[in-house]
Amino acid sequence: MSQTERVRVVGALLSAQLFFGLHYLAGKIVMREIPAPAWAAMRAVGAAAVMLSLVALLRLPLPRRPRDWAACGFCAVFGVVLNQICFIEGLARTSATHSALINA
Repeated sequence: MSQTERVRVVGALLSAQLFFGLHYLAGKIVMREIPAPAWAAMRAVGAAAVMLSLVALLRLPLPRRPRDWAACGFCAVFGVVLNQICFIEGLARTSATHSALINA
């Protein structure tokens, strides 16, 4: 791996950690104006829109069988929807610092 690639990788990792850490504070600021359930729904719908856009942009195949769609739905509900609801509702009920410590 070249020096330039190493710098890019470390920069990407540091950026990811910075944004992850700032998310708690940003979430608390956003929830001053938007109720927690609405914010969780907006995040889940936004993530779905980004994913579908990437699928269309990259011309990836969509699932064809009903069983595959059911599996995607199951994973979406438990991997995204419930996760967002629990995280945002928990963040709404505590401070950003406590939320970050609990999540860690």
